[in-house]
Amino acid sequence: MTSVVKQILRPKYGELASKHSELAARLPRGARIAYLDYPTHNNTGDLLIFLGTMEFFRRAGWNVVYSATLDNFNIEHLRRQRFDAIIMHGGGNFGDIYKFHQELREMIAYAFPDTPIIIFPQSIHFTDAELKTKSMDSLSAAHDLSLYTRDTRSFAIATETAEISSHLAPDMAHNLWEWFADLRAIPGDGTTLLHIRRDVEATPVPSPLLARKAEFVDWPQINGSRLRIQNGLFRKTEILERKLGINLSTTSLFETSCRSVVKSVARRMNRHDVWITSRLHTVILGCLLDKYVFFIDNSYGKLSTYVSTWAENFNPIGIIDSEASATEALAFSASVKANRDGAQERYRALACVR
Repeated sequence: MTSVVKQILRPKYGELASKHSELAARLPRGARIAYLDYPTHNNTGDLLIFLGTMEFFRRAGWNVVYSATLDNFNIEHLRRQRFDAIIMHGGGNFGDIYKFHQELREMIAYAFPDTPIIIFPQSIHFTDAELKTKSMDSLSAAHDLSLYTRDTRSFAIATETAEISSHLAPDMAHNLWEWFADLRAIPGDGTTLLHIRRDVEATPVPSPLLARKAEFVDWPQINGSRLRIQNGLFRKTEILERKLGINLSTTSLFETSCRSVVKSVARRMNRHDVWITSRLHTVILGCLLDKYVFFIDNSYGKLSTYVSTWAENFNPIGIIDSEASATEALAFSASVKANRDGAQERYRALACVR
């Protein structure tokens, strides 16, 4: 390492969204699509992907004629629909950590072997090599399946299976760059957000940060009650749909509600100038809001691999991977609180931008 805080990089607003042009060209404008596995849970990062995906559909001119979540999906409903392609939601659940989402993808590949299937940008991670081989072989049952990965390591895994058409594209949340323009114009208050994940992907936090553990928050603390209530209502609707064997097509309603709630969450986060996080979509959101961002990697290197993959489209960002880098990041955050003048220059010097 040439510096305590490495030079990795932060996105220039529209550049990564523009890289979805090749994906948009996969289907003609006016194409009818079935959109599967979109999220209605309380992970705001996944909801950013969902909102970015819906924005992409509008720009590409694709028409969602059927949609379903993991909880209300019914394969017989899908068989009765008329569509040109199946779109599988992107994110970070491709692999054996979140097995139900992976099993749904495999089921779709078997059930619709002659239908174009596009899996939107994913990070791939398997803990079991045998399961990886089995799962990728299952997907190859589809004769026209395109798997988009969002980092070079995932792309390398995907290309191991010759029968699958593999591609590289950034996360769909970047399509929200224009939507956040209003928040970018609002200055923060100089404080620091410590957004540290607490789930199966969490990694040890360096001790200088642990001294401020009382300030750690994750999505449940950040989201507030509106998001929890909204998603709870939609989840109950999904359970009812499954019990009655119906699909109420609530995706548009969910998007409208989601846009309001997620914007409120982003507005609360926006007051902080310095963001220290171990969640990928907090990195992406922080960059879209023009914050000073430092990140701690997750359990399998998802954050560092993603950011390094798209390095040419980023400006400075720091990675915390030692006690020394954690101390340096905290010292910078304290300096911003004390004096915001010249913070950009101090930040760039910290990240050793050449």
